[in-house]
Amino acid sequence: MFLDLHIHSRYSFDCWLDPARIVEVAKKKGLDGIAVVDHNTIQGALEAADYLVDNFIVIVGAEINTEVGDVVGLFLSKDINSRRFEEVVNEIHSQGGIAILAHPNKRKKIIDTNIFGQLDAIEGFNSRNPEHNVEAKNISAQYDLPAVAGSDAHFAFEIGKAKTILECGSDMESIKQAILGGKTKITGEISPGYVDILSQAIRFCRMYE
Repeated sequence: MFLDLHIHSRYSFDCWLDPARIVEVAKKKGLDGIAVVDHNTIQGALEAADYLVDNFIVIVGAEINTEVGDVVGLFLSKDINSRRFEEVVNEIHSQGGIAILAHPNKRKKIIDTNIFGQLDAIEGFNSRNPEHNVEAKNISAQYDLPAVAGSDAHFAFEIGKAKTILECGSDMESIKQAILGGKTKITGEISPGYVDILSQAIRFCRMYE
């Protein structure tokens, strides 16, 4: 299974990408599945799941901003209401989901190492944040956390730039257990630096929608 586990849609404040377009592009790029993880909402993932064909997988998720950084929740059934790290992780787990720390130390937030025992995995490769990938892989090794990869795509051409590779069945539970069991390989390429600038421009424009 080849999965991109970090994609945004128009339900994020800095993206205009339509969920249907995400599924279309991901399939054309040969992915077996994706996780749509909009900022603080699962609505983009739920909409993307409406376009499923040919056993393509859409994992419902969200990226939640907390005091220690962004936490990606996967396999969610409803929105996460909390914004404090411990409460966010508890909410994710209460839904049977898995909690992943994305691009650690982005925005130079200080991470208390005590949090790693509460996480299920770490984003070991993020196409938009190459300066944090080495540190993320070190955390994965030091704290025995499974590593996953995501493109952090906000534009169609970014989809699939990072891949989490799993040897497992194509059902949701098999994918979840493969991640939790650390049966992951990660690979990817870096997105051009200008994509962050474009995303910020979209964010500015959407403030006036």
